[in-house]
Amino acid sequence: MKIALEVAKHVDKVWINPGLYVFEKPKTTEYTQGEFEEIGDKIRETLEPLLFPYAIKGKAMRIGVNHGSLAERMLFTYGDTPEGMVESALEFIRICESLDFRNIVISMKASRVPMLAAYRLMAQRMDQLGMDYPLHLGVTEAGDGEYGRIKSTAGIATLLADGIGDTIRVSLTEAPERNSRLL
Repeated sequence: MKIALEVAKHVDKVWINPGLYVFEKPKTTEYTQGEFEEIGDKIRETLEPLLFPYAIKGKAMRIGVNHGSLAERMLFTYGDTPEGMVESALEFIRICESLDFRNIVISMKASRVPMLAAYRLMAQRMDQLGMDYPLHLGVTEAGDGEYGRIKSTAGIATLLADGIGDTIRVSLTEAPERNSRLL
């Protein structure tokens, strides 16, 4: 946490991966509502000091849910599903809103089809809840070369055609000078 607080002084936006934010003891069956909420309280407790310097300086935070690193309790409660990704993001959004922090960008990255369903569900849920946060599109672990470009294009373009997405990033696993090229 000390590192995150120091970094907050020097950057304009930080990325928080909800699945890796608060480490929890893995369970083998399920979480009770009390255990689920207890971890949510711990997240709030550790997130609050990080948000304070961001709030007063007008900085932003990206809540970046990654399908490959969902928290154990989200996996046990919702399964390995787009719904689990969405609920993970919504938990962090609600915590941020409860702390009066709304300078948020959301990403729901995955390396395969759940990404499309997760973004579509996230857009739908935000509409239902009256939330209006930008959605940052990208495919995680897209690969490199033509394969990575095609995979990224297919995922991002499909969502843009649905009217979903505010910013994009193409992340390829190749040399940085090639990674910065857009499709």
